[in-house]
Amino acid sequence: MERRKQGRGWNGHFLGFWARLNCENMPVIPARLVRSNLNDPRGIPHLLIWKDERHSAEIKEAVRLARYVDPSNSRVTDDYVEL
Repeated sequence: MERRKQGRGWNGHFLGFWARLNCENMPVIPARLVRSNLNDPRGIPHLLIWKDERHSAEIKEAVRLARYVDPSNSRVTDDYVEL
């Protein structure tokens, strides 16, 4: 396998602009919400919404959290969720 050499700037930092994300601004899904979804006997999907901290009315991100259904046999699993 051939390895590509990564470009570096004058300060020695990696120049992968396309791959850089600010982790502080990424939505985080608390484990307790995932566990509560898996433990819910009704199996109802949850809608998670992230709002801007400064502008509480502005929705930044939304995701549907549901139990994973295996497409090969259409069975619901109790160990996985789908976002």
